[in-house]
Amino acid sequence: MKLNTANAERRVALLVVLLGAVWLNGSPATAKGAFALPDSRSYEQVSPVDKNGTDVEEVPTMAAVDGNRLLFVSRGSFAGQPTTLSAESSPYLSTRGLNGWITEGIALPNGQFSFASDGYQGFNPDMSKGLIDWGENTRFGTHNPLAQPGFNQYIRNSETGSFELANGTLSSMANDEGFVWGTMDFDMVALDSRYPLSPGSPCPGGVSGGPHCAYEVENGVVRLASVLPNEELVEGSVGNRPFICNFEHAVSDDGSRLFFTSLSGEHKLYARESGTSTTLVSGSERTLPGGASGNGVNYQSAEAAHGNKVLFTTKDSLVDADTNATNDLYMYDFTKQAGERLTLISEDQDPEAPGGAAVNGGGDINGACAGLVGASEDLRRVYFVADNQIVAGAPEGAEPKLYLWDDTGASPQITYIATLHTGGSPSSVDARVWAAPAVSVRQSGIPRQARWSRDGRYLAFISTASLTSFENEGEEEIYRYDAVSGSLDCLTCSSDALPAHGEVAFQSPRSFIRPVNHLPRNISDSGQVFFQTSRGLILLDSNGQRDVYEYDGGLHLISRGSGDAPSSFLDATPSGSDVFFTTRDRLVGWDKDANVDAYDARVRGGFPEPAFVPPACEGEACLPPPIAPNDPTPASSSFSGAGNVSSPKVSRCPAGKRRRHGECRKKKRARRQHSPPSRG
Repeated sequence: MKLNTANAERRVALLVVLLGAVWLNGSPATAKGAFALPDSRSYEQVSPVDKNGTDVEEVPTMAAVDGNRLLFVSRGSFAGQPTTLSAESSPYLSTRGLNGWITEGIALPNGQFSFASDGYQGFNPDMSKGLIDWGENTRFGTHNPLAQPGFNQYIRNSETGSFELANGTLSSMANDEGFVWGTMDFDMVALDSRYPLSPGSPCPGGVSGGPHCAYEVENGVVRLASVLPNEELVEGSVGNRPFICNFEHAVSDDGSRLFFTSLSGEHKLYARESGTSTTLVSGSERTLPGGASGNGVNYQSAEAAHGNKVLFTTKDSLVDADTNATNDLYMYDFTKQAGERLTLISEDQDPEAPGGAAVNGGGDINGACAGLVGASEDLRRVYFVADNQIVAGAPEGAEPKLYLWDDTGASPQITYIATLHTGGSPSSVDARVWAAPAVSVRQSGIPRQARWSRDGRYLAFISTASLTSFENEGEEEIYRYDAVSGSLDCLTCSSDALPAHGEVAFQSPRSFIRPVNHLPRNISDSGQVFFQTSRGLILLDSNGQRDVYEYDGGLHLISRGSGDAPSSFLDATPSGSDVFFTTRDRLVGWDKDANVDAYDARVRGGFPEPAFVPPACEGEACLPPPIAPNDPTPASSSFSGAGNVSSPKVSRCPAGKRRRHGECRKKKRARRQHSPPSRG
């Protein structure tokens, strides 16, 4: 029999650590003192103590940017939530107060969830407002008497608990359409629907697959947003929604711009500005003849604050530098002069291999979505994948190559980062880095397997490729790239992991994520990466279950790593000060059950523990103490006297006398004896 010496040594080392903790703390009960949260964090129980015997679902949701609100779902009914009439989960919102977290059910008081609906489709960043998709019919009544039977969208105010009908009273919608994006304050939201939500809409409604129209709802007023520069009302879609693709920041934070794609004729990208005028974004700026034309365009992302910049992909040659018909990544910049607003982000800068970029990777996988990996909120850093070599030093051959376009210096620079594995389909591990949508809707499946910081300095992604000196043998690994230092680190590569194989992921295996305008924040502004894995990457992770980790140059456990059940990452704040996750472990004194709860590992957080209550007695321990018998003369307690007699003191007799029979008497002279004479 061959022994696994590495595993044996690991167990011995773990035993030494735990025994050392026992010795230092003086009691076996303090052996858990070996575990310590990083960054001065403390645990806070977010979900309520009483959940009616049900679990919080291990589904990524959303936390407010300041960490003071968390959306989670459960199949149970508690916190004032009425029992729903379908198999869907009920939504709950927990808010942090001075003395703990307060949870409330946030479903509408009337109506029911549908199998096809997951409730809240969107929230604004501080979660003061959220938008819910709600099924209404005559059997269950309508929340708003003017709402049409079917699926309607309501905006909930978290401060007042009130609901406002968002899609208007002309028509309800299908359950696979609706909210796309909203402004920072949610005073304006964008809806995508096949139904006529506003007067004069060219969309008649009907079966799935029909034409879509883009709408904007501002302070309760619904108006068509898919309007051409000549004011013609057309079919269109907010961002790239009907393809279940990218629509991140399709509405600017201030509401000044909404981006939509026309769906009739040639697909073009437009910006609807302040609800009054429209600008063509994907028009050609070529001054030379030739170049590819007549192809469609796919929205990718936009600058968050004002929509001043927008990214899209197309095979059209829109600038003179684009001399081929491969798919390219473009940026349109409203701050530049007209006619000079387009930048070819994926420009082929390698004169030795002038074949064009071929953005998408893997042979145009899911072309409508593919290409963009991630971008900073100001679009000064853009990560993308292209098949071809576009800078010197990048490998030759048609393989998916990860590049960074960086405009934070004196002039834009393109940097080659790594070559990923060719996936062959959008569902393959590496292809999800560039071919899956950045945000998720119902039909999209697993979202993009990449995360980036708001300034784009850090990028984390999952790949089966061996991108460092560690031989991962085709296992999935999580990597982090630093655009400032140029370093690429593997976070999960470990020859000492126990178990050595297992899941590594940003979120739970469930494919759907709500809200649809939010991708869980697995990476902080300072580069911390939060993820989950069933591999025991550090010594204290000894349970063989899925646990939540933090990487900040070193690895730390966020969940305990010692429980009998898995833990799952939910979300984190941009600062990294709050990491939300689910677990069955009872991490605070208030948690008395074995149900799954939502927790926050909060920097300088924590609330007072409940007062200690002695455990209830059992058996003979509950009997009263014995009572002494009522005897009037017990033992010698009533004796009174001088006590024991002491021995008298005996004086010494004077010289010449001796004591005899208790008296001093004169000594008698001793008689002299003579020896008998000897005979001669």
